[in-house]
Amino acid sequence: MPLISRVQFVQAGSRLTAVEIVRRSRAPVIASVHRTLMALGIVISSYQALAGTSEITERIVFERRDGGSVESQLSDAAKEAILRVAIDDEGGDASPGDTDNSASDDNDDESDVDSLAEAEV
Repeated sequence: MPLISRVQFVQAGSRLTAVEIVRRSRAPVIASVHRTLMALGIVISSYQALAGTSEITERIVFERRDGGSVESQLSDAAKEAILRVAIDDEGGDASPGDTDNSASDDNDDESDVDSLAEAEV
């Protein structure tokens, strides 16, 4: 059975504030995501993981190293990097047709879900 990642970005207005990654795997991707975000000048302010019987859900809240907002080009770069890590970490090579970025709603009053991406590898 192919592995599937669901990556959901959370925004407050135009600020990217968090990401939730759900994977059909028990292995967390936090180490790879942490390295990737640090390279962009983004630090993790909160991390939660919930392991189920056949999947793991990781929620990562972050901000810029200097305390500023993750917006604009930095937001786009962070999304791209996180998607690449979440997909590549499953052991497969993602192709451009493997992701679906579509808008969704979130029940959190101060956050908007920017996109939800699913990829089969």
